[in-house]
Amino acid sequence: MRLSGEKTKINDEAEQERVAHQKREQEYIERIAKLEKFATEKVAESKASKILAEEITVDCKWLLARVVPLIFECIAKSDELA
Repeated sequence: MRLSGEKTKINDEAEQERVAHQKREQEYIERIAKLEKFATEKVAESKASKILAEEITVDCKWLLARVVPLIFECIAKSDELA
């Protein structure tokens, strides 16, 4: 009877350890999934920022290409600045 009780106790402890291990493993899997999602979101944000920066650069170049001739024309026509 004593051996049977010890065996049951050992089995119960082993089962508790197994359940605890599975719980920790599931928590790690969930953390990894959250980190992967976060990384994916940051990559998407980075790509969007890069595209936005490229569009702003193009807009600035376009504006400069239009403004410089206008400024030159204003200076050329001005008696004070010419």
